[in-house]
Amino acid sequence: MNNSIIASIVFSYKGEALSPSCHIDLDTLLLKDKDLCQVYNLVASGQIDPYSYAYEVMQVSEVTYSNATGLAEQFLHNKQFDFDSFRQEWMYQKNLKTIQDIAKKYMEIDDLEKHSDLKNALMEALNLSHE
Repeated sequence: MNNSIIASIVFSYKGEALSPSCHIDLDTLLLKDKDLCQVYNLVASGQIDPYSYAYEVMQVSEVTYSNATGLAEQFLHNKQFDFDSFRQEWMYQKNLKTIQDIAKKYMEIDDLEKHSDLKNALMEALNLSHE
């Protein structure tokens, strides 16, 4: 998977226009079981001191998103990113690849879409194993 996005925050501090931004690798973020709640830390990293008043001003400013790649493109609308929906679809696609690999390895099935009962059973078993 290759999903990424640019997060930017434009704000003014002491009369100076600041616009820190960062590239976020969404696959790495999700594989580490993290979410975008730390987006201010990510954007500030190396650009804004997290112990400064500038950081506090930045935290009350709106985050905008751009340049989404991969599956993330579908969840970027009007500079806003629907991370929760993206995460849900990302997990579904990841699980689908896992069960497709299993079906191929053990049953020589190349397309689980043609075997919906098996697909549903494997997906349910995978989901139960994560609970």
